[in-house]
Amino acid sequence: MSKEFKYVGSTFPCDDAVRKVTGDLAYGSDMKVPNMLHAKLLLSSIPHGIVKNIDTSRAEKVPGVIKIFSHLNAPDKMFSSYRIIPGQKMSYADEPLFAKRVKYVGDRVAAVVATSLAAAREAVSLIDIDYEELPALLTPEEALKNEEVKIQPWGNLAHEYAVDVGELPPSNEDCIIMESETQTQSTHHGAIEPHGCLAYYDTAGKLTVWTPTQSVYGARTVVADYFDMNYSDVRVIKVPMGGSFGGKQEFLFETVTSFMAMETKRPVKLLLDREECIIHTKVRPAVKSRIKTMVTKSGKLQELIADSTLNSGAYSGATPDYAATLSQKVCKLYRIPHYKHSGRAVYTNTVRAGGFRGWGAPEIITAVETHMDQVAKKLDMDPVEFRLQNLVHPYDMDPVVNISLGDARVIECLEKGAEAFHWKERYNGQKEQGRYRRGIGVACGAHKNGMYGGFVDCTSMFLKMNEDGSLNLNASIHDVG
Repeated sequence: MSKEFKYVGSTFPCDDAVRKVTGDLAYGSDMKVPNMLHAKLLLSSIPHGIVKNIDTSRAEKVPGVIKIFSHLNAPDKMFSSYRIIPGQKMSYADEPLFAKRVKYVGDRVAAVVATSLAAAREAVSLIDIDYEELPALLTPEEALKNEEVKIQPWGNLAHEYAVDVGELPPSNEDCIIMESETQTQSTHHGAIEPHGCLAYYDTAGKLTVWTPTQSVYGARTVVADYFDMNYSDVRVIKVPMGGSFGGKQEFLFETVTSFMAMETKRPVKLLLDREECIIHTKVRPAVKSRIKTMVTKSGKLQELIADSTLNSGAYSGATPDYAATLSQKVCKLYRIPHYKHSGRAVYTNTVRAGGFRGWGAPEIITAVETHMDQVAKKLDMDPVEFRLQNLVHPYDMDPVVNISLGDARVIECLEKGAEAFHWKERYNGQKEQGRYRRGIGVACGAHKNGMYGGFVDCTSMFLKMNEDGSLNLNASIHDVG
């Protein structure tokens, strides 16, 4: 086909590939604009407490300091870092620009804006904070049990959900019941590029934000709504991204950087260092899941009941939605006559949790697949054969969302995978010796393709053909590094 057409059927490198490998591509951290100021954050050193006093007298004397911000001179208004569109469900405004009551080590307390990054750093180190320390609730279990200490004014429960579909079929066979509990840990995204943002509020009242975000329109929505601005007056420009993995899905700094730019009437650039990225931004939520199954002795699943508790950290962000997605993964993988899943997202005095690659699938599938191995062992069945009996078939209906799974050929994948890894011969070889040995295990996984159910799923694109037959494509899909 490439012989007949100039472009169709041919492959081309990404337009920024050469600039990336040669180091010529400018990322957000490289951006400089005329008259630009630099911002540096002061982060909480305690997990829970009230800011009783902020002494900025020494910091104000540092040459180059323009202004120091805290809850004392910032709007007393909350925002949600996860609000992508107006009217979005499961998006709770619970985070301030600067905290009067800090809720985790790394919470924003103050910021210095100066003419140089060095001046901003020095000034931040000279700010003295007096805290009244409060009891810290570091696990969901502690937070749910302690009704006296409330991390948010309404309590420590960020969100609850429940799914109950199908019914337990009548069976003439004896069944076994298995129960297990699995805990997955929080992890930091660790993208090569640190988090940052640049904002400028011009004399015409227009706000421009440069940010390595996964959603320019989401950032626009959050910023414009916070400052009661028209969407037409806020422009968000996505700069090249040096990795996200979900860590730059939410809008953590666009609002606070915009506020500092609006107050100083100059462009303000905020760039976090590696330590600040780790303690201040986002992590994969830690999830504890309990799984209970009823299975016939011939290996057919009859019922699966799950209960999951997710650690939201100090602010909810995406975690209510993240928690709810846990319930949507299992029936994409297994045929389960009766499926029930309850769960919750819980505030704790730990770093904020949010989107991470897989969005709930690694957490719940780890729990389910560990459990399935235990069931197969109890039944004295081959783990592959047990799964083949229970995996979904092409065009099965997903009972949770009542949508066809399409051509879901996970059975074929498992069969070919077992053959490729010589599953049946895994015990036939000689026992390996030495420190490093080869082992073979099996697990299946499922994740959704696209987005549905939570809010409006729509997109648009603009394709322009030039005079020479080449094309320009404008689309809202983002390169995430």
